[in-house]
Amino acid sequence: MITLQSARVAIQNVEVLRDFTIRIEPGQMVGLIGRNGAGKTTVMRTIMGHLPLLGGSLRFGDADLGALPPHARAALGIGYMPEDRGLVPELTVEENICLPLWMQPSLSLKARLDFVYGVLPELLPMRERKSLLLSGGQQKLVALARALSIGTRLLLLDEPFEGVAPALSQRLSEVVAGLRGSGLSVLISQSDLNHSRKLLDTEVVIERGANVAAAAPTPREPACPCPPLTRAGPLRHCARKSASTVAACAAMRSAGPISTPCSHRQCAGDLLRARSSTETSSGRGVAWTPPAGASPVACSARACSAATAC
Repeated sequence: MITLQSARVAIQNVEVLRDFTIRIEPGQMVGLIGRNGAGKTTVMRTIMGHLPLLGGSLRFGDADLGALPPHARAALGIGYMPEDRGLVPELTVEENICLPLWMQPSLSLKARLDFVYGVLPELLPMRERKSLLLSGGQQKLVALARALSIGTRLLLLDEPFEGVAPALSQRLSEVVAGLRGSGLSVLISQSDLNHSRKLLDTEVVIERGANVAAAAPTPREPACPCPPLTRAGPLRHCARKSASTVAACAAMRSAGPISTPCSHRQCAGDLLRARSSTETSSGRGVAWTPPAGASPVACSARACSAATAC
């Protein structure tokens, strides 16, 4: 669908994008994730033609967008919702929605308005209201509606959930989720994924204008294979300890002290509790005292790096 390849973009002689690459397939929902100032808005403005490319390429299907002005890019079916909404305050809600359609006579004005009001029916009662009289959240909805009116192939949503009430954030998420399966591609820029993680097919991370490799998922810690304890008064959580855990578990199994390192995080907490010698067994209130002369136990978890006599 659209490919921004090795893009270099500068604002007032300051290079903002540095060999940045992003690709969005037809019907795909992509998240552009980065901190404030990372270059997310610059990517959006570059795709729309508000900022020129100093290097790299930008293609939309078979078309080279590099030389096309912004209005010609909108005519290709690209809708843009800027972070600051960008409404004309003296125009009504419906007039703001129709602005890009007036520049694209090939689209049916009535059909596109019917589509927009079908997706956002809450805008119907306020369609004759001037946009300067709307709240910030309502203006967000109008900006989204304007992008939907012209965006038949690609939507660019710049920080759509920023600065709005939680209820409106939920509503915006529902609208975007409802577009899935329509063949429309969506690029959503965000500082975090609190509102859109379930919406996205893939994420592209940007930092200082360059791509950042996605971090590998943290492997899930395996369950401790220790058999359940049977003696009265065990330490809390000891039923899932590894066979290589604290001496308290070994004592409860009437076995000799264990000195094999243990890396389970849960074991670390029990080892520290065993140090105090005041741990109370779960549910019974029975104080447990470690046996005298027990051997030290080595544990590699962060909380118990020092050997502890149990």
